[in-house]
Amino acid sequence: MALPKSGHANAHVLTHLCEAIEAVLTRKVCLTYGVRDILRWRWSSHGLDRELFDPFVAMDSETDGFPLGTVRDHWSESALSKADAERLALEAERQPWMVWHAQALLSATVAALADVTNTDTTCE
Repeated sequence: MALPKSGHANAHVLTHLCEAIEAVLTRKVCLTYGVRDILRWRWSSHGLDRELFDPFVAMDSETDGFPLGTVRDHWSESALSKADAERLALEAERQPWMVWHAQALLSATVAALADVTNTDTTCE
């Protein structure tokens, strides 16, 4: 059974979601950070099927213990080296799978954005 859509599409949400997906696809950010950024928009009003986000939830679950951002300041160098090596190995293994799902989510996002009225925002 399909989960309900999130509600009416919001151009602001769709635009930022599109940017987050593109950052993953172009490798502007590491996969772990990109997944976390994509999931920031999961419960927002974007009008997309919620199950499109499930692979990102799974990846986030696998990577939630890895330090990113300012929390890294509280880790020792040796612990960061070990965590980074583990994260990079996991990201390399999951990259093809996540790229496929990111492309599917991007396609749905672009289609939803095209249907939003009163916006001149594009994302492709």
